[in-house]
Amino acid sequence: MARSPVRELVSSALVIALAACAPPNDESEGVEPTSMQRSAILGGTTSSATDDAVIKIYGTGGPRVPTQCTGVLVAPTLILTARHCVTSGLVNNSASQCVLGSETYPIETFVIYVGPTSTQVRSFKVKRVVVDFDSDKCDQDIAGLELTEPVTGVSIPTLELDTLPKVADPVTLVGWGRATDESVTYPEARQRGTGTVVGLGAGTYKNAHGDNLSSDGAYLISSVTACEGDSGSPLFDARGAVLGVTSSGVFPSSETAVGTPCANGMTLTIPFARHTNFVERFFQSIGKMPPRAGRAVPAELGGLCESSNDCNSNFCVGVGAQSMCSKTCAADTDCGGAFVCTDTGSGSSVCLDATTPPSGGTSCAVRSAGGARVTSNASAVLAAVAVLSLARRVGRRRRH
Repeated sequence: MARSPVRELVSSALVIALAACAPPNDESEGVEPTSMQRSAILGGTTSSATDDAVIKIYGTGGPRVPTQCTGVLVAPTLILTARHCVTSGLVNNSASQCVLGSETYPIETFVIYVGPTSTQVRSFKVKRVVVDFDSDKCDQDIAGLELTEPVTGVSIPTLELDTLPKVADPVTLVGWGRATDESVTYPEARQRGTGTVVGLGAGTYKNAHGDNLSSDGAYLISSVTACEGDSGSPLFDARGAVLGVTSSGVFPSSETAVGTPCANGMTLTIPFARHTNFVERFFQSIGKMPPRAGRAVPAELGGLCESSNDCNSNFCVGVGAQSMCSKTCAADTDCGGAFVCTDTGSGSSVCLDATTPPSGGTSCAVRSAGGARVTSNASAVLAAVAVLSLARRVGRRRRH
C-alpha cells in the first residue's frame, strides 16, 4: 500500500493536504511538516470583492511560522480555516498518519489579509487560535482564529451547520492557492472555481480521467480542483452558504510529492454539519451564535425563538404561549436594559422583559432586593415560566 507523507492511503489514491510549503521545524525532523499539505484552485476565475469574506492567512517572522493558507470570515472577528494551517508539530495518530499539528503557532506570526488582490488588501492581527486538541482524526482538520479588531465592509456568509449536501449538488470553492500547475508562485488575485459534490465520507471515487481516488474519512468530496495555498478555503453551496473548509486533495497514487500536478485530483472538505458543536462553541466564546443558512440571524435577549440556537445567548425559554431568548442571572445587572432577573420559582432565575409580557398581558413590574417580586400582571409571567420549567430548548436542536 502506497503512503503519502500526510495521510495513509486506503486504496489507489494519494491524499495530500493543501497548504503552502514552509521550512520543517525541530519537532518534525524526518517527517513531512504540517505545512506540506496542499490545496489551490486550478482553472478558476478571478474572484471579485463580493468574496472578500475569503481571506488570506500568512505567516511572518521567526523559524516557527504558519504557511500561506486561506480562511473564511464567519463573523467580524472570527475566521474558520483548516487546523493544519495554524498548528505545528506532529499528532500521534498511528491509525491515519495525518499531520494535524500538536500545538498552535505563536499568534504574533499570523497576518490576515482581507481584499480581492495582493495590492488591494487590509491586514489584521490574530488575538487567539482555537483548536480542539482532544481529537486527532484526519477529518477533524478545522480550527478558528479570533482577530484583535473587527473587519468592516465585508458581507458575512451564513453557515450550513445542520444538513449535509447531496451528490451532484453544485459547489464553488474560493481561495488564494496556486492557479496553474505550471506556476510555483501564488496568483496576485484570489480565485474561484466551480464543481459538484462527488461523495461524502470514506469510499472510492473516480476523477475526470477515470482514476480511482479514495477518501478515508468523513469528508465532503467535490470535483472542483484545489492546490497549494487553498487549505482552509471555504466551499459554498448554490445559496452562498459555506458548507465547510478545504482540508486536502486526493490524487492518483503516482503523484507522490508536493509540486506534482493538482489537475488530476479532487478536493476534500471538512463539512461544518459534522462539526456543529465546535463551530457553536467557537461563536459562544464571544457571546454569539453562528448565522445559519436559511434561518434568521440569531436574536438578542427578548427576541422570539424556537430553539436555543436561534439566540445569541444559546438560551430559549418558554413564557406563556411564546418562547423568547433569555439567559440565567443572579441580579438585574446581569440582564441590562429593560430586562429584569426573574425568579422562576424552581431555584433559578432568568432575564425577562418586564415591559412586554407574553400572550397580550398588561405591563408587569418584577423587582425586589432579595430576588424577584411579582406585581401587576407579572405573576402570570412567573407562573408560566415555572409551569414550563423554563422549557429550555437546548436539547431540542432545530435542523433543516
